[in-house]
Amino acid sequence: MNRHERIAAEIAPLFAAGQTVLEIGAGQGLVAHELMRVAGCGLTLVDVVDYNRTSLPLKVYDGVTLPFPDASFDYALLVFVLHHTPDPLPIVREALRVARRGVVVVENHVAGWLRRRVTAWIDSIPHWQYGVPPNYHTKTADEWQALFAGFPVNVERVGGFSLQAGFWQNVVF
Repeated sequence: MNRHERIAAEIAPLFAAGQTVLEIGAGQGLVAHELMRVAGCGLTLVDVVDYNRTSLPLKVYDGVTLPFPDASFDYALLVFVLHHTPDPLPIVREALRVARRGVVVVENHVAGWLRRRVTAWIDSIPHWQYGVPPNYHTKTADEWQALFAGFPVNVERVGGFSLQAGFWQNVVF
C-alpha cells in the first residue's frame, strides 16, 4: 500500500458515502482521489499551488480566505498542511467556517529535539520543488490538541498511524 492509499484508508471510516469534503492543501490530490474511491464521498480540492494530478476539481486560493461560502461542505480535511503554515490558526478558522459537520486534521506527532530537526529538514525538501512553504512547525499530538483547544469546538483525537517504517508518527483529530 502506498502513502496516499494508507492515509486514505486511515481516515475513510470518518466519512460516509455522499458527504462533501473540501481538502485544503490538497497537493497532488492523490489522498482525495483515493478517499473518494474508498469512502464514496465527494471531494473538492483547494491549494495555494496547482499541482493536482487527478480529475478532481481544484481551486487555487491565497492561503488565507477559502473561496467558498459558510457551511459549503460537510467536512474540511487538512492532511499534513498545518505544519507548512507560519500560522495555522487562520487556516483552522477558515476550515471550521466552511464545514457544516467538522474538520478532520492529520498531522505529524514529532517528539524530541533531534527528531523535530530531522523532520523539519526532510519534510521541507520536496515542497521547495513546488513553491510550497517549508515545514514551519513540528509538534507533538498534545501540542496540536492544545492549539485546537483555542477554538469553540470539541477536539477529539480519533486515530493515529505510522508511515515510512515507523519513523513518522501521525495523529488524526
